[in-house]
Amino acid sequence: MRSKYYLKNAIALNATGKKYNAVAEKITETEIKKNQHQFKDFDFTKSQNEGYTVYKICLAGEENILQGMVAVKHSTGFLECGNMETNDFNKSPINLYQYVGKSIIALCCKISQDEGYDGVIAFYAKNHLFAYYSRYEADILFGLRMFIDDKAAQKLIDLYF
Repeated sequence: MRSKYYLKNAIALNATGKKYNAVAEKITETEIKKNQHQFKDFDFTKSQNEGYTVYKICLAGEENILQGMVAVKHSTGFLECGNMETNDFNKSPINLYQYVGKSIIALCCKISQDEGYDGVIAFYAKNHLFAYYSRYEADILFGLRMFIDDKAAQKLIDLYF
């Protein structure tokens, strides 16, 4: 997996709507521990210890302020996205930036494409996020398991890369 990805016009400041370029890169365990308190839903150190590669996504030029993180690993025929989470300041009630989640999904699709999986990703969704993921043409496989196929992935890749 590449160590760094660049996303164009990926994240927007909610107050103005102005879009900014983003950088996604592999994150060290030290960085995860330093920032874990801003990501309450998942333990990214645990993910890393379970064989996932963890990426941080930041505004270009502000690589020390994490907008989101995602944990990914190879699976049979697709990229497994173990955890996807935006920083707490990008959630209600603050909502500082928008499109961070969408950028993370696009990043996963790009990594999948680069790794030979045609952009196909799979993940487990929280019940309340089904509609959110459906906006990006994610489909339910079973239960909480969702996936994005190659055609939907290509739309996201074309938008940001």
